[in-house]
Amino acid sequence: MIEIKSVTKKYGDYTAIDNISLSVEDSSVLGIVGFNGSGKTTLLNVCAGIFKADNGAVFIDGEDVFDNNQKRAFMFYLSDNIWFPPTASIKNAAKYYSDYFPFFDFKIFSSICELFGLSEKASIRSLSKGMKKQAAIAIAFGAKPKYLLIDETFDGLDPHKKEILKKLLLEYINDTNASVIIASHDLGEISGVCDHVAIINGKNVILNCAMDDISNHY
Repeated sequence: MIEIKSVTKKYGDYTAIDNISLSVEDSSVLGIVGFNGSGKTTLLNVCAGIFKADNGAVFIDGEDVFDNNQKRAFMFYLSDNIWFPPTASIKNAAKYYSDYFPFFDFKIFSSICELFGLSEKASIRSLSKGMKKQAAIAIAFGAKPKYLLIDETFDGLDPHKKEILKKLLLEYINDTNASVIIASHDLGEISGVCDHVAIINGKNVILNCAMDDISNHY
């Protein structure tokens, strides 16, 4: 379970997110929706333990995630611009990340590369933006995280690849009972995989409800 408790994050005098509280149960997907600059990525960075909240905290199964490498070993943050070793092949990039994730499964990684039509020998430098995202997705699922954070990862994927990712997410959650947070500017794009949605307008949550109930709040 992921618990976001009264989290505020500031950059100098600017408040990016203010007093946000949300939770994600096991085997559940929370969609965080908002326009660009609304605070979605900042919130994910706090959830991933990359940024320390100025107030409040994020807890993973009751433990503060910040500076907690034991818990972060079971969390994968699939950012919109994931870092790769600059001269690596896709396979070598996966080996790099496998050092940080104790249950990394290269069979899962290879099967998803094959599903996307990616050659594991391909150089990261040779890939398009969309192909880099597909490689990142393969690495993320190969890491077998219990907690998966996804930031705008549907962007740059063609419709067929988006459907593959949605199917992968649903199957993964069903098999592992993972807790997932997906941040996006497009509610329609993630509605098929989320069971709960929170809408951020600026720095605050203005709507937090089950996906099935969102039409009642439209």
